[in-house]
Amino acid sequence: MLDSAALTAIRGAGTSHGAHLLADPARDLADPAQRWTQVLQGIEQIALDGGVTGAERLLQHLPAPPPGPGR
Repeated sequence: MLDSAALTAIRGAGTSHGAHLLADPARDLADPAQRWTQVLQGIEQIALDGGVTGAERLLQHLPAPPPGPGR
C-alpha cells in the first residue's frame, strides 16, 4: 500500500505486534470523504504503532476514492 522505503524507523520504538484501531464516532462513515479520512488516520496510526514515521507525507499523495452514489 505504501512505499516502505520512504518510511523512517523511530529509534527505540521496538517491535510492533499489531495496532488497535477505533473508528472516530464524530465521523459519518456513510460519507465517502469522511470514511477516506478515517482510513488515512488508521494507516498513520498503524505506521506509528509499527515504529515508523513518514506515513502522513506518503498518504498525501494517495488519490482519494471517487464519491459514492448519491454523494
